[in-house]
Amino acid sequence: MSDIKVYYPDDLPTEKTILVFSPHPDDTSICAGGITSLLSKKNKVFSVVMTTGHRAKIEGLSEEDRIRLREEESSKEGKILGTEVVFLRLKLYESGKIESADLEKITELLEKYQPELLFLPNSEDPHPTHHLCNQIVHRAVQQYTKVHPTTLALWHYESPWSLFNREDFNAVVSIPADVFEQKLNAIRAHASQNDRTSYDVIASSLAQIRAAIVPEQQLAGYGEKPVAMGPYVELFSVIYVGHKVKLVESFSGVRGIFRQGLTTEVAQNYGYAYGSWLKHVLDVNPKVLVGMDTRHSSFVLKNAIMEGLKKAHCHIFDIGVATTPMVQFEIRNRKSEGGVMITASHNEPEWNGFKFFWGDGGALMPDQIQQVIENYHAEIQDPERPYVEHYIRFLLDWIGEKTVAKICESKLKIVVDPNGGAIIVVLKKLFDILQIQTVELNMVEGKFAHSIEPTLNSLKHMGPVIKDSGADFGVTWDCDGDRLEIILPGGELLSGHYILALLVDQVLKKTKGSKTVVVNAATSGVVASIVKRYKAKLIETDVGETNVVTMMKKTKAVVGGEGGSGGGIIPPSRCRDGIMTLLKILELLVEQKKTLPQLLDLYPKYYTRQLNLKIDSSRIEKIQKEMTAYFKQAEPRTFGGTLGGFKLSWDDGTFLWLRMSKTEKDLVRFLVDSSQSKQTEKIFQEGMQILQKNIPQV
Repeated sequence: MSDIKVYYPDDLPTEKTILVFSPHPDDTSICAGGITSLLSKKNKVFSVVMTTGHRAKIEGLSEEDRIRLREEESSKEGKILGTEVVFLRLKLYESGKIESADLEKITELLEKYQPELLFLPNSEDPHPTHHLCNQIVHRAVQQYTKVHPTTLALWHYESPWSLFNREDFNAVVSIPADVFEQKLNAIRAHASQNDRTSYDVIASSLAQIRAAIVPEQQLAGYGEKPVAMGPYVELFSVIYVGHKVKLVESFSGVRGIFRQGLTTEVAQNYGYAYGSWLKHVLDVNPKVLVGMDTRHSSFVLKNAIMEGLKKAHCHIFDIGVATTPMVQFEIRNRKSEGGVMITASHNEPEWNGFKFFWGDGGALMPDQIQQVIENYHAEIQDPERPYVEHYIRFLLDWIGEKTVAKICESKLKIVVDPNGGAIIVVLKKLFDILQIQTVELNMVEGKFAHSIEPTLNSLKHMGPVIKDSGADFGVTWDCDGDRLEIILPGGELLSGHYILALLVDQVLKKTKGSKTVVVNAATSGVVASIVKRYKAKLIETDVGETNVVTMMKKTKAVVGGEGGSGGGIIPPSRCRDGIMTLLKILELLVEQKKTLPQLLDLYPKYYTRQLNLKIDSSRIEKIQKEMTAYFKQAEPRTFGGTLGGFKLSWDDGTFLWLRMSKTEKDLVRFLVDSSQSKQTEKIFQEGMQILQKNIPQV
């Protein structure tokens, strides 16, 4: 059983006004042509072409002629699919960013047509124009629903450029063969595009493979008999936004729209609220009977509410699909103390809810259900993650009201890519409070879209998104959120040494009295230059967060860190903290009223070269002696014995550092850092010659 809703032609909405947003002239037919054709038979459907698409390769035509041709092809598509075509010609196509005039056009469109359903690209679509179109529609919808007491259904469509993963969609639409042929004809109406790329073949292949795989993979289960879907399907991710999305709690029970106000977390919490209330009233571990109606969300919600009941130490009878009278009868028949029916009664399929019963099978009295509702809100609001609220409260108190206000006023825009990591549980709530506008990538917990380690290669996708969205910069974290990485507007990955320098700068600026900073010995001189500027004391330790933290505690340092990893250590924390580091950098930005590149231009430039080599650990002492003898002008130091860090320092701040890895056998980590690029390269190459002489010849 799945929480995915399956739509056959007769299940689709009727008598609605529907807008299908098409970033380019042919996206309606390619991505949602089947459902559009079905809906146009019993609804008023408008295909909204957002851009001209004139940059498409059409030989021998002027820009004006290309626009005219593409709009003529869209009109042909509209006749085939049964839609009325609206041409917007948004400026974002040329500028690569959301323009206020474009946003006004979309808002005016919503005001004019007052639709109930919208179709649009999904938020993970990597195509820059598709991504911008998704963002602008969402922003317009947000403005629209603030002044209109309505609920809008947003159907995000799959495209050949952005295929859904298993957990990305919640609606499957069966497209009959004759209707799918209309879709293909609509795609072929865009002859200027289809002659270049066979989009009809692409769309047909995608729809057929979805029809073959999804019924078994997600609807029935591996090895089970697939659900009958027909030869073609289209996939969508449906959400509901607006005034009615909030949970409805009354003497009749609890209702809401599944995945919006009504989530599995809400169900689990209500199961606990009801079960613990029943246990308190009866002073026993109660027997609770649970049934459900046939909505696609009922199975998922039933499992969640039973988890909550188990936490309240209830004994559960699960009778599966049943009518409400059957549940009430079975409560009496099994001599249970209570019961829950998962249903939204007469509400539309996207709704669901809970009815709570007493031991005689009757519904709870108004004062009793009110006690359950109060129990839910008072005791177990997000019981699994109260620590998130505690942590956010700590962060806000730590940076202070004035900084919070300045960040809110700054209207920062940041591309965030937590890559499915743990920082997600903090990020959304915190950035909403700080009024930071975000472009969100990979926000599903546990879904890793790229390598977990944030490197230049794994983050190269962020540069174009930052540019296209007009964001100030981008941020990402590793999976546990202690490491922060920053991507500059030009797409460059900011060195962790400079992230630490920014943090140290802001902490020292705010610190009065004696100031001590602790870093590991492999940290770039850019940090030392900032420490020197504030006449603070710099202490170096061997590499390793534990070494830095221990020394910070011993010396009562105000900040510390390891430049090789983006993330500072700021008391009272005793570990790297990627979000605290980011907040301090944001504080620095808004106080200085500068962009991040402008701030970095004020810092001295340091050049770092580093490399890892396989060398037998038994040779490390010999290497250190050879390095000391060769670089006679440099001062040698060791950290943690022979197998610890070894550092040669020059008077101008240049240093050479090497160390045997503590996690990988016979691996030497080698680094050179200097404010002169030629000096860095010279010492690096000379050091490499010494190291290579100690690599055994095979």
